[in-house]
Amino acid sequence: MPFRRDRAGFTLMEVLVAMVLAAIIAASVFTVFDRTLEVGSEVEGSGRILQMVRMTLDRLAVDLRSLARNEDRKTNGTGDEDAFLFLGASPESALVPDDNGTGLVLMSFPTWSSLDTAQTLGRWRLNRVSYIVRASAGAGSLVRREEPFMDMESCQAPVEVEVADEVTGVRLIFVDREGRETDAWNMDGEGLDPPVLVRFQLTCRADSLGEWTLERSILPGFSVNGPEKGDEN
Repeated sequence: MPFRRDRAGFTLMEVLVAMVLAAIIAASVFTVFDRTLEVGSEVEGSGRILQMVRMTLDRLAVDLRSLARNEDRKTNGTGDEDAFLFLGASPESALVPDDNGTGLVLMSFPTWSSLDTAQTLGRWRLNRVSYIVRASAGAGSLVRREEPFMDMESCQAPVEVEVADEVTGVRLIFVDREGRETDAWNMDGEGLDPPVLVRFQLTCRADSLGEWTLERSILPGFSVNGPEKGDEN
């Protein structure tokens, strides 16, 4: 019976096969891990966009719930009745360019609402708030402009805050007292009272996850010498 010695160790081929398998497994694990991080980043970015859209609509609701009454013009800022007009138009309608020509005014109205911390502590000032959409490469931005009426604080410059970026769509619907809907309000100088309902739809891009679209229906409210909460549908 011939003597047979058991083989010790691995052949070169076995070592090479093991190395190739290890490399494949490592590459697969790295790919899965990298994709997990990428998806996590996309979800986080999408969540930021959603929160931004919600906060923008919340801010708009606060502004519209504190509209100044027409009679306030006599004692709170201006005698010009036209200054108290509520103006608004959806992008599909004829929009009004803003002062520097870089955007289009979606809405403009007198309100007691303000982002000024001093006012939130009790010193209320009558303002004109405008929401302006500005185009850029790929997506636009939504800007909130706040400015006091002239004879109240004429030295204070308008304050602009970008409330939303990555804007890809805006839609506005105004409802009058008879329940009729329109996408433009007072754009022809009719001198109409503010609408009884404003529906504002905002769409923002969320990278590769698509877009977020939220709509808010707001019942504008009037206030004298300070903001007043209104109702919301």
